[in-house]
Amino acid sequence: MGNLSEQRAFSGSEQVLPTQEERRASNAHLTGMENIQRDGDVVLDSSSKHLNLDVKFAIGPVQVQPKDKTRQLTKASVSTSLDAEARFRVKTVRGREKMKLVSLTVDSLTPEMVQITRSDLDIEETLLSTARETVVNAIDTARIANILSAELENIFQEEDIVQNFDSHPALKFQ
Repeated sequence: MGNLSEQRAFSGSEQVLPTQEERRASNAHLTGMENIQRDGDVVLDSSSKHLNLDVKFAIGPVQVQPKDKTRQLTKASVSTSLDAEARFRVKTVRGREKMKLVSLTVDSLTPEMVQITRSDLDIEETLLSTARETVVNAIDTARIANILSAELENIFQEEDIVQNFDSHPALKFQ
């Protein structure tokens, strides 16, 4: 279930994080999702009634631990980074500025974006190509976007998020 498959339904309408059953059935495990960094400038759009912010950011490096059937990738380091775009709206409510996430998308991966290294031996090019395709198909970018959206929506429900943007405790991902 990844970029090439249809969007899958989650276990419940409120459920964004994987269940234990989904974890056992998954093709890979990801770590490093907490490493989020803005990529480039923030684009401000004040042409409508409220201020819109378009932000591009990079997530990663994301470490991928595939469930490898060939055992040749067991000691390999598999990593990638994900690119995302978000749109936020800032509006004044009762004299205070509030920020809301309007949309968030995570770009689909390509095999060229996946790095696979193993220090103790060379990996055949055909296996590398197959492994990269497997990783691309294993990472469900739509699910990642839903998880990030849920996290950001929770953050922006906090009071004074715009006024205390630099030091707000909710912006420190754990």
